[in-house]
This record gives sequence, structure tokens and C-alpha cells, in this order.
Amino acid sequence: MRVTARLASLAGHQKKEFCVALVMHIKKRRTNEHELASRRTKVLMTLAKSFAHDTRPRLEALALGRGGYDVEVLAWDRDLRMPFKAMVDGTRTTNVRIFRGVEFRKLKFALASIIFQMACFFYALRLCCVGRLLIHAHDFNTLLPSAMIKLVFRDRIRLVYDSHEYTPGVYTEWYGYVTGRVAGVLERIFGRCADAVITVSDPIADYLERTLGQACTVLWNCPPLKDIPATSREVARAKLNLPTGFLILCMGLFRQDLLFEVLSELRESAPTDGMNDVRAVLVGKGLPEEFLAKTAANPEFFIVRDWVERETALLYYRACDLTYCMYRTDGANSKIGMPWKLFESVLCGTPVLVTRGSYSHMFVQKYKCGAWADPRSASDLLEAISKIRDAKGTALTDPANEFAKIFSWETMRRRLLTVYEGLEKERKRKKSKRDSRQL
Repeated sequence: MRVTARLASLAGHQKKEFCVALVMHIKKRRTNEHELASRRTKVLMTLAKSFAHDTRPRLEALALGRGGYDVEVLAWDRDLRMPFKAMVDGTRTTNVRIFRGVEFRKLKFALASIIFQMACFFYALRLCCVGRLLIHAHDFNTLLPSAMIKLVFRDRIRLVYDSHEYTPGVYTEWYGYVTGRVAGVLERIFGRCADAVITVSDPIADYLERTLGQACTVLWNCPPLKDIPATSREVARAKLNLPTGFLILCMGLFRQDLLFEVLSELRESAPTDGMNDVRAVLVGKGLPEEFLAKTAANPEFFIVRDWVERETALLYYRACDLTYCMYRTDGANSKIGMPWKLFESVLCGTPVLVTRGSYSHMFVQKYKCGAWADPRSASDLLEAISKIRDAKGTALTDPANEFAKIFSWETMRRRLLTVYEGLEKERKRKKSKRDSRQL
């Protein structure tokens, strides 16, 4: 009995020692992780839309996280779908809900923008009080509070301005000429506070370099090559249950600047020009009720599908013969727009159809990755479609070669990290200069 009790006591003592050692190991590991995080550069991304559904900021945050930066996101949850705190692709995200409702109303949107900018200011203020901070401000909506923080804390804050659009053009289209001019002036004033500027296309980069007086790095809206489906067009159609024939894909959010109404005119004129096999595949959300009625009345031409996730969207690009990227060019921002769908489609091996006279027209012409047409001319539109149709899928025989060497997210990721590395070198140079002065 004494031997058994002795063994039980020894086992209990060893168990207690093991538990204590395990707890100490966990505490030490957490301490090491905290010290490692404190040594990493803190990056706060501010975004006036849903982070979970915006591809570009997600890819940027993922690239920076893998590049050794401690990334945190403050986003405006316009869709009202995300919890207040969430992890998206391993990135800590705080989602701010301001108003219930996702429709665009001018006054409501302006008021909500001001409230969100105040949230950005105080959130950044809390973080910069702890230590050094690098703010990555997406678009004009988050530039103002970020620049104000930069002006207050100077050397403790570095600011990257990531402009997704031509600001004066956007606000002119939304609110009128005067508001557009005011937005342009404010961008010029506060944009000069940025330590680095990046944007989405060459025309916007040229504008920002002229107005802000510093170099601008272009990160095109390109998908990662690893996400491009390797399946054939026939297999992709079978997976998506799409019919045979020449399929024109219109993908995404059907906003008022997307000329999807032209497809209705195409339905009437295509059969008379011997293109009976042409069909339109509409995938996304936002189609007006009136247009939906037309699609329901003509199921032999229109194929309508709901919004899909990005992986399935890329499969649609692979399955179709032509991607419809025709936008209105009335406003300056619309004229120089370069949508994601253009790059996604070309990298999937599908040519694009763009608006004649737009910047995308010059881009497509330069890289020979599609056709262009005047949406007001039915004959011009049919001629462009006929050109791609007659090529029988040989317009882009191997898009993953020359085009992908320049336009892929892998290339854009390297550019982004180069920008951040340059900021870090500049910070160390300034610190060394200050230290030498003190000596």
C-alpha cells in the first residue's frame, strides 16, 4: 500500500510540474510573439468600403503581412455583412457600420463619409500614441484624416496614399463641377503630406505626379497568376452549365456607367448580320427591373446569373469568348478607367471589348488583347464582335506569356514591397541624421 501511495504521489508531483512547465512555455511563447510583433512595422489600412469584398486592398494587405509588416485594417462596412471585429485572410479588421442601407444617396453618403473620416482619425490617433505607425490610405475618402494625423505627429507617422480613381472626375460626376474642383484642391493640399503615392493606372499617375510633385508608383488591378484556372474553355462551360455558341460575358456590378443596355440592341441586330450563335451572359448584381424584364422575355439570347465569388468569376472568363468592358466616357474618371475585368479576362485567355476613344482602347490596341467600338454605332459594334468571332478563339493564344510578365499581381506585389522598403530606408536615414546632430 505504501509503495502504491508513493507512486501515486510521485505521479501527481510530476503532473503538477508538467502543467507548470506547459503554462510557462505558453507564456514565454506569447511574450516572444508580442516582442516580434512590436519589432514589425505597424501598418494601418483605412478603406471607405468593405475590406472583405475589395480585391485590391486584400491582396495588398496579404502581401504586406507576408512581407513582415503588422497589418491592421479599418474599413467602412457598407454592405452591413461583417462583424465589428474580424480576421480576413489573416488580417485583423475593424468594420465600421454607420448607416443601415447600401443604396447610394448623395447627402447620406457625404454625411457617412465625414463620420467615417472622424473614425479613421481617432483610430489612427490611438495606434500612433503607442509607437511608430505607417498609414496606408485608400482613396480620397481616407486621405484627409490620415494627412491630419501626419501633420500632428510628423516623424512618427509615414503615409502612403493609394488612389484608385481620378478624384476630381469622380466627385464631378457625383456632385457636380464645384464639388469636383474642391475635392481636387483638397487632394492637392493633403496629398503632399504623403511619403509615397501609388495608383491604378498611368493616366492617374501622370495627374498625381503633376499635382503632388512626387513620383507615383502604378499597381495595376491584376489578379495573381496562381488564381487563373488552367481548365479548357469546353470544360469550364460544362462546369458552369453554359451552352455552345459565341458567348459575350458581362460581369460584375451593373452600374449606370456600364453600357449594358447596348446588349439589348445587339440582340436585335446580331441575327440580321448572320450571328445567330451569339449570346450574352450577364453575371452580377444591380440590373434594373426594366432590363431584367427584357432578359426574361428573350431567354434565347440572355443568360442571367447571380453574383459569384472571385474563383467562379475567373471560370466564367475562361468559359466565354469575349468580355464586355464598354463604359460611358462622359466623365473624365470613366474615360480613363481600367477595371479588374479587363486584366482578369485577358489573363484567362479571353479578349475584351472596350469603348472607342477611352484609355482602355489605347491599352487594348497596344497589347492586342481585344477590340473596340463606338457604343452609339450598331454597325461598329457588330464589326468589332465579328472580328473576334471570326478569329475562332485565336485572338489570345497564350496570354500567360508576354502580357502576364507585366500585368500580374506577383509583379505588382514586388512593386508594393519596394515602395515600403524605400520608406523604411528613408526612415533609418533620417534617424541616423538626427542622431549624428545630437552627437
